[in-house]
Amino acid sequence: MKLCCALLFVGAVLVVSDDPAGAYYPLRTIALSNETAPNSTRPFGTVLDAALNERGDVAFTSFEGQLKGAWLSSGGQLRSIARSDDPVPGIFQANWSQINDIQIDESGRVAFSLGAFIGYGDASRVDWLAYNSGVPPGAFIGQRLPYGTSPAGFSLSEGGSLSVRFDTSRFTGSGFWTNRTGAVETLYDNEVHFLAGHVHHFVTSQDPHFVTAADGSLAFTGVLTDGNDASPNRSGIFSDRGGQLSLLAEIGKAAFAADGSLFARFGRLRENANGMVAFAALTSDIGGSSSAGLWAENGDGGLRPIAVAGQLAPGLDGYVFDDGYLIPTANGASQHPFLALNDLGRAAFFATAVPADPSSAGQRVSGFWSEGRTGVLELVATMGFPVQSPPGRNIGQLTPYQAAMNAAGQIATTARIDGPSNQIGLVATDVESGVLNVLVKTGDTVPVTDNSGNPSLRVVSRLELVGDDFFNDRGDLLFRASFTDGASGLFVVTVPEPAGVVLAALFLWARLPSARRRPVGRAGPCT
Repeated sequence: MKLCCALLFVGAVLVVSDDPAGAYYPLRTIALSNETAPNSTRPFGTVLDAALNERGDVAFTSFEGQLKGAWLSSGGQLRSIARSDDPVPGIFQANWSQINDIQIDESGRVAFSLGAFIGYGDASRVDWLAYNSGVPPGAFIGQRLPYGTSPAGFSLSEGGSLSVRFDTSRFTGSGFWTNRTGAVETLYDNEVHFLAGHVHHFVTSQDPHFVTAADGSLAFTGVLTDGNDASPNRSGIFSDRGGQLSLLAEIGKAAFAADGSLFARFGRLRENANGMVAFAALTSDIGGSSSAGLWAENGDGGLRPIAVAGQLAPGLDGYVFDDGYLIPTANGASQHPFLALNDLGRAAFFATAVPADPSSAGQRVSGFWSEGRTGVLELVATMGFPVQSPPGRNIGQLTPYQAAMNAAGQIATTARIDGPSNQIGLVATDVESGVLNVLVKTGDTVPVTDNSGNPSLRVVSRLELVGDDFFNDRGDLLFRASFTDGASGLFVVTVPEPAGVVLAALFLWARLPSARRRPVGRAGPCT
């Protein structure tokens, strides 16, 4: 009887929603504003930053009353890691402050920046790293660290090693601290290296962005120089995968042997868990003409072009890629057009295409292309593409800056959905067909469980993806949502098999008090 009534209630409530399809995907509440934080008398405020790992754990930063804190949701429990009024371990009369960027590894260990420190640990213990010369010398895993430095970014690998990039007043460049071997090492800070027959001093570029693989190996831009004209500088993208420093791509070296094009500028580094690197580059030919493109490592360590301006754009007859979103943005830029490389070495990206014939009346087209699902580059979506669910709706606009791809080749992003109210939706590609599904969108009425486990109906007014690590290989998608009642929160939606979607939705709706209180029309016998 309960299942039958639940079915009827779902139908009734979904009619109230502008479009019911998104509500079939159940939401997992991580934190809800105005709800009291665990082990505190203060309520959660706005979630600031968040990260998701492969097993579904979520780390996030949030206001808690007037304070800022770092939190970990793991195994069904929400726990505090650090608050801005907590004392710093081992530092007399020093408290955490300015809790900002947060990352999480596969075991649930978290790293985050806190003013003059980087916190590193789990909910039971926070080790820490002092890296600013304005504070007392600190200890991190029992090691003393260099003095006279300033912060320039950090990265926590999937395997749990922490790397910190620093700028130092001792030399003109910068370097790294890493604990990937178990002890803290200083790397590439004016070190001496032997490369291509010459001894060089290594000076990393001032660009603070770098990427790490699961084992903690690094990829970054830098320069090798010894100031000797007979031994020219070597500038480009470096990797120390396998313990050996190598140049993956070098300024002034061939990008295409066929036309003599040379690499001229790099940006937008991406690295998968295996240490393979993808990047954007600007090339210059012998006539001085420049062109933009995307490259990735092959399995044998060589480079292959993913997409280059002038190349035919798959899925669009008579169209070619233009420079547009292929141009390398500086790695330290606040926004980068989407570029991803999954663990199979397959790439996905956002780009624009134009008619190959300049006299054509065709319009410039923007969209996503991917190798992830089949291993062959294919068009995923552009404006006007239909979505698989809900039926009869099309993509109105896509964002070039915030998207992700998992190991199965699924792409997740936000999109404007054409319709009566031009809703914003969270969308993800179907793992088999590659067609976009709308998971949840503005205007949907959804059951939201509060921090005490009680569900209630709320209408979505705003949706945002949060941080950089918001989509995992299980199909979990992390996002921030606001509702018409003024509440907001951090949630995870998972794309299950079709049967799982319906059963999970029925379970949630059947638990709602209103589902049990309110009769929904006349039903036939239910056995």
